Amino acid sequence: MNAPKSQNSFDISAAACSSSQKIRTEALEAFLAIHDQSKGDAALKLLQTPYKDLSEAILQACTSDIVNTDSFRNALIAALPEVKSSENDNYRQLFLVLLQRLEKPLERSLADFCLEALHAKSNDVRYQAFCVAELNNESSPDYIDFVRTSLNDGDEDIRIVAIQAVERLRPEWGTSALSQRAGKAIDTEACHLFITLLKICTEAERPLYSEKLLPYLEDDRFSFTTLQVLAERGTADAVPHILPIAKSFFSEPTVRVTAAFTAAKLGSDEGMNILKKLSESRHGNPTYAKQLLAELPKTAT
Repeated sequence: MNAPKSQNSFDISAAACSSSQKIRTEALEAFLAIHDQSKGDAALKLLQTPYKDLSEAILQACTSDIVNTDSFRNALIAALPEVKSSENDNYRQLFLVLLQRLEKPLERSLADFCLEALHAKSNDVRYQAFCVAELNNESSPDYIDFVRTSLNDGDEDIRIVAIQAVERLRPEWGTSALSQRAGKAIDTEACHLFITLLKICTEAERPLYSEKLLPYLEDDRFSFTTLQVLAERGTADAVPHILPIAKSFFSEPTVRVTAAFTAAKLGSDEGMNILKKLSESRHGNPTYAKQLLAELPKTAT
């Protein structure tokens, strides 16, 4: 097998854009062999590739420990003028993914770029910029206005990030804005919306939003997360809908344990008995059941 070519043995930018998979593989191998001090510059060249196989491999190789070196962070800052002027939306998107891996807070120039990218034409760029802003705990008045507007964005993924941002920021208009959106939201967005409403609502509203989440117990995509939220903020009215999951041999083991815990935490003796039995079982997930059982004396309501 031939040794990977060094960065100086060929033009890494040209290799990144080559239609030859062999040459793109050589570009990746050259990148992996590059000294850490030069990795940032090389990564940013390679991420301008139009080929997904190479861009995904480079992103995978750019782990948090590599991205958070001084040299890599400096390369990201130095590349900002080029990124801002680039018409390659995929490159801008990947650049924002790298920013998500940086330890916070971001340098001001990177944070400002992220806020500018919130208004890009590309939904993918806007979504990744929104994720960076949330990871950076952005909370300026302009940003809060953007979050409110984004609850009605045309892109579902952006609406979901906006819903999660409302949970973090807790603006005074949060509950009313989400309630207005509730009539339009469906599927994944609706589940996120009602989870957030249950988390931020008043004590008097808890039964209402606890009930709104019950349909999602029957959906494998949402059942675990829904149970966790109900355990934290649900009401006893949810117990009859939770116990069948805890009792069912067809429930995924971790979900079954979580259901028993949630029912017990909401005051169900039957849920407590099921959780104890699951903690003593040789099957399923007894370790997780024991862990949750140990939490009940501290968290039971």
